[in-house]
Amino acid sequence: MESVKSMTIFVLTTHDNVLHVFASEAAALDSDAVKTSRDSDDALFFADDGSGLRHDCGAGADYLRPWASCSSCSLPQVLHQITAVVGASPLDSLPAVTRYITR
Repeated sequence: MESVKSMTIFVLTTHDNVLHVFASEAAALDSDAVKTSRDSDDALFFADDGSGLRHDCGAGADYLRPWASCSSCSLPQVLHQITAVVGASPLDSLPAVTRYITR
């Protein structure tokens, strides 16, 4: 099973349309804000190229993997819904994230 360990991970919490930016899969899955949203199915995960990721649990561990069956799930498609970005520079604003994923 392919997992995504060391890349920028974007997480959109859909209850508030805030995009959280993390340096790794582990950081994203360990975030309190993401855990709360993930547990209520209120989080959408994206890889650093903007493609959709699926959250799975197995053998006592959480992990993210490419979501091949969700061809319409991509970060560029939801950019217009984002109300705020929480991330470290240089990925700390919507224009910066847009430039990053459209590079």
